[in-house]
Amino acid sequence: MSDIDRQVSTWLKAALRGETAFGLDQIAALVLPVSALRDLCRKHDRVPKGYRIEKAPARRLAVTLCEPRHPEVLESLVRAVVERLANRDETDADKLEAASETERLNRLLGLRDQELSGLRTELERSREQEAEHRRRAESLQNERRFDHSQIASLRAELDAMRSRLDSFPKRVKPADRSEVELRVRELESELDTMSRSEEGLRRLVAIRQARIRDLEDRVAELLEQTRSPKKGQKPKPQDRPEAPLLSETFRVPQFTQSFYKSLDGKPRQSVEKAFQAALLFCIEGPSYPGLEVKQIGGQDLWSLRASRKLRVYFLPVGSQEVEFLSLVDREDQPTALRRFKDR
Repeated sequence: MSDIDRQVSTWLKAALRGETAFGLDQIAALVLPVSALRDLCRKHDRVPKGYRIEKAPARRLAVTLCEPRHPEVLESLVRAVVERLANRDETDADKLEAASETERLNRLLGLRDQELSGLRTELERSREQEAEHRRRAESLQNERRFDHSQIASLRAELDAMRSRLDSFPKRVKPADRSEVELRVRELESELDTMSRSEEGLRRLVAIRQARIRDLEDRVAELLEQTRSPKKGQKPKPQDRPEAPLLSETFRVPQFTQSFYKSLDGKPRQSVEKAFQAALLFCIEGPSYPGLEVKQIGGQDLWSLRASRKLRVYFLPVGSQEVEFLSLVDREDQPTALRRFKDR
C-alpha cells in the first residue's frame, strides 16, 4: 500500500466514525481548486443545498462532499486532497532544485563571458602591437633602401675620384693630388659609416620581423582560445635558443640526401624559407634573431626555425661545418625526433 493509500484510509476511517473535528471540509476547500470540487460533485451527483454546482463556493462544495453516509464520495474527496498535497510537495521541491541549477549555470556563464572578454581584449592589444611593429619594420626597410642608394652613390663617386686620381699626370701639383687623396679618404670613411649603419638597420629589421612572427603566433593562440577556451589551459612556453654551439664564423653547409628527400611535396615557399634559414645560420650564427636555435635534449641533434610551422634539424660537423638532415612540419616533429633517436 502506498503512502497516499494509507493517508486516504486514515482520514476515511476518521470521517466514518464521525470524527470531523480535523476539518476535512476546510482542508479540501483550501487545497483543491473549485473546478476539482465541482467535478467530484458532478461525478457523484451531489448538489450543495441552496446552490447550483456552477455557482456554489468551494467551502459549500467541500461540506457537501464530506458526508459520512456516502463513503464512496468521501473516499474520492480524501484521495483528491492527499494526491494534491503530495504533488504540491514534489512540485515545490522540483522548482527549488531547478532554480538552484539555473543560478549555478548563470554564474558559470558569467565567468565564461568574463574569460572571453579578457581574451578578446588581449587579442586586440596583440593585434595593435603587431600592426605597430609592421609599420616600424616597413619604415626600417625604407631607411635601409635609402641607405643602399646612398652607399651606391658614394661608391660611384669614390670610383670616379680614384679613376681621376690614377689618371693625373706626374706634372700635377702635389697640392691638387693631396686634396684629391683627402677627398678619397673622406669618401671611404663615409662609406664605412654608411655600411655600419646599413648593417645595424638590417639587424634591427630582423629583430622586428622576429617580433612580428612571435606576435602572429600569439594572435593565433588567442584566436584559438577565443573560439573554444578551456579553463586551466596554460600557453606553452616558447622555445629559447641555447648557447651558441659553434664559434661566430662562417659555417660550410652540407645538405644530406635525407634533407633533399624531406623537401618532396613541400610548397616552394617552404623550401625557400628552409634554405634561407639554413644560410642565415651559416652566415650569422645561432644568435641571429628569429632562428630560435636549440639542442634536442639528450642528443647531439640541433634544430632551427624556418617558419612558424617548420623546423630544420642539423648536426655540427667539426668546428666549421654543419650537416642539415631534414625539414619537418610541426605535426611530424615527434615522429622525426623518434626516428633521429633510433639512429
